[in-house]
Amino acid sequence: FDNKLVVAATSTVSGDHTNISVLRFTTAGALDATFDGDGIRTADLPNVALYANAITLQNSDTTPTKIVVAGSAVDELNDMSRFFIARFGA
Repeated sequence: FDNKLVVAATSTVSGDHTNISVLRFTTAGALDATFDGDGIRTADLPNVALYANAITLQNSDTTPTKIVVAGSAVDELNDMSRFFIARFGA
């Protein structure tokens, strides 16, 4: 992935509402501005707290590399937890 570091993180937005952020860093350790303009892409669902647990890259000879994040999603209205997976363009 061009020797760049990709990280998935859970971040608190307000109170206990959380979302998943994917950060991509250059080989020099700075946020990579070619990734979503500021090096950070976020998944945020209304009334759902998201938690990142795993990250991998999906490679293909015919399509661009994708970033895949797995974790859990908790419905903030009824406290039900479910599996969550998101795929981001790299």
